[in-house]
Amino acid sequence: MIRRLAVAAAALGLMALSCPDETRWAIESEIMRSVEATRTEDIDMFMKGVPADLVVRHADGSILDAEQLREDVLAQWAAVERTYAIETTIDRMETNRDRSVTVWTSSRWDRVVIRPDGSRSRVVSTRKHREVWRRRAAQWFQYESEDLGGETRVDGTLQS
Repeated sequence: MIRRLAVAAAALGLMALSCPDETRWAIESEIMRSVEATRTEDIDMFMKGVPADLVVRHADGSILDAEQLREDVLAQWAAVERTYAIETTIDRMETNRDRSVTVWTSSRWDRVVIRPDGSRSRVVSTRKHREVWRRRAAQWFQYESEDLGGETRVDGTLQS
């Protein structure tokens, strides 16, 4: 009887680890850390969520690795004077055959940006993405991201 209870408890523990709610919580935590890192412009916190073996291939043939991503993020943040609000929500998740997870997200970032001429603009952007997340050791990492569109408003005017 005790042995059966121990086996059942172990099985329930394994089920909890593979539970979709647990996966959602883990991925959502990584997304929230990235959002907070962007809000506070904490590059070290941001990079904790970037896999060391990240390789981004752009449509134009260019390739971006983790160190180049770090440089690009810092350059983008340099133009942001103030963030009023930033958020990303998970709209949907699906587990794939290879155990990766496809995540559809919606994001909104309201900020003041310093333009090259020194003027300031209020920029509000909304985007939707399809992302592929993979678990490496005890952490989930985003390995792919497809921009599904959105809009950007500069000082209230929709940009084309």
